[in-house]
This record gives sequence, C-alpha cells and structure tokens, in this order.
Amino acid sequence: MKKIFWLLMLTPLVWSCSSDDDNNSDKSELIDTKWSPEKVVPVLPFIGENEDYAQYYPHQSGCDKDYLFFLDQGEMKTYVHEPNCEVTEQVQSWEESGSTITVEYMGYNITGEVSSSTGNQMIIESDISEYAELINIYYPGIPIPEGSKMKLYLNKLNN
Repeated sequence: MKKIFWLLMLTPLVWSCSSDDDNNSDKSELIDTKWSPEKVVPVLPFIGENEDYAQYYPHQSGCDKDYLFFLDQGEMKTYVHEPNCEVTEQVQSWEESGSTITVEYMGYNITGEVSSSTGNQMIIESDISEYAELINIYYPGIPIPEGSKMKLYLNKLNN
C-alpha cells in the first residue's frame, strides 16, 4: 500500500517557486525541511477537487511519520517507516529550472506546481497525464479522464 501511495505522492512532486525568480524564500523553505505526506486528491474535469476519492497516507501506527527531505545538492531523500518502525531511506534526484522543480521517480521526470503554501502546509498540483504510464503499471486499465489533475498535500514537520 505504501509503494502505491509513494507513487501517487511523488507523481505530483514538483512545483513552481515564487513568481519572483530572484527571491529564494520558497527554495530555502523547501531545502532542509521535513515534509510529511498527508493525502493526494484528484481534481477531475467538470467536478473539481473531490475529497471522496482522497487517498490518505498510511503512516505506521506507533512510529514517527514518513517524510521527504530535500537537499541543496539536487538530492531528495524519502524516509519510510516499516511496521517495526525501522526506517528505509531512498534517494531521488531533483532539480530546479527557472521556476520549476523536477523530481525523478522510476526513470520518469515528474513536474508540478505549488497551488498553495503556508508556513505548515504545501499543496502541489500536477497534470495526471504526465505520469499515466506509471499509473497504468500499478492500476492497469484504469481510465484517466483528459484534463485531470492531482493535488498532493504535504505537512511541514519540526526538524
């Protein structure tokens, strides 16, 4: 279940920085900060964001929360807790190009955009068609309506 959620969670994981590209406040907020996944929510054409189809992240009961950690040198680390609370660390690459940050996952470059950011939460939105091949690997035959998007909700953890 966690692998499927990580797929859904990482697919929209790229976002635009602030509209002022000379301002690094968004980048410094991202780097060296723990971001814990809360949920992914589809945004469907003609319907909009639909909480009925939200997928909440399955954190291990009794363990610390799983999280992402972005490093300045182009690495993103994911920390996943096993049922015994042992932590598995995975490393992906990420990069910034202009106002877009891209994360590489399973050989695919995934892009997205921050649709909302507060001091404690970040919402990242991306076009589902961009990673339809990945979805088809885990969910063969599931139709993806054209124009669909996905929102990823991340909560900031205290470092």
